[in-house]
Amino acid sequence: MSAPERKPGSAVSRRCRQLREALGFSSSAAFARMIGVTPARWNNVENGLPLSNDMAFRVKRHVPGVALDWLYDGDRQGLSKRLDDLLYHRDRKAV
Repeated sequence: MSAPERKPGSAVSRRCRQLREALGFSSSAAFARMIGVTPARWNNVENGLPLSNDMAFRVKRHVPGVALDWLYDGDRQGLSKRLDDLLYHRDRKAV
């Protein structure tokens, strides 16, 4: 079995980093602990390894307002208004 392909800078890895930073986690290790995974496992996602279903559902369980469609495809429709504002800096006062 070959290792999963790493795609540094992939859209999914960029959204995962964007989410972590928008939530105020400057450290990926702190975010990883919050969602219940090892820092190495979360770093792998931010560095281009595929986002597993398990990891995506952990994020969804621990981050109110996040949508799986946004994590995987960038579809903002399912995001809560608060999270959309945080991620896209439209209205900082809404947070």
